[in-house]
Amino acid sequence: MYRSQDALRDLVRVSGELLVVTTPNLWFPVIAHDTQLPLCHWLPIPMRLKYAKAFDRHRGEVDNLFWSPASLGKELSEYRVDSTFLHYASYDNFKATFPFYLPYGKPTEVRSLGKAKQLYYNLASKLGSWSRFVLPSLACVYRKR
Repeated sequence: MYRSQDALRDLVRVSGELLVVTTPNLWFPVIAHDTQLPLCHWLPIPMRLKYAKAFDRHRGEVDNLFWSPASLGKELSEYRVDSTFLHYASYDNFKATFPFYLPYGKPTEVRSLGKAKQLYYNLASKLGSWSRFVLPSLACVYRKR
């Protein structure tokens, strides 16, 4: 089960000035670490299994609870977000990492983003550190205040 306050407290305890957190975003409609069914993780836990079984994805449903940007920020109140796009200093730094490995399905390298994903990331990057509200991952660098 995700969203462990104890685990987060341990990360804060052992970290120094910086803390890197990467976890699925509760508010993103599809989570790859779960059933990959739209909105499944937003349902009450008993309803999730029924929904997942209907699409033969019940093996991915393990009662995961995910962090939202607000709930994670509340738990890390002594930190501020230091990265502007995912855990990168900028969107240009993010783009400079290609090719990168995609961990889902058959391992592949991505040499470029598709046009739709490029547009999506371009638009999200305009939000700066607020992009974490619209991206699938809460991948941020936090700096102690």
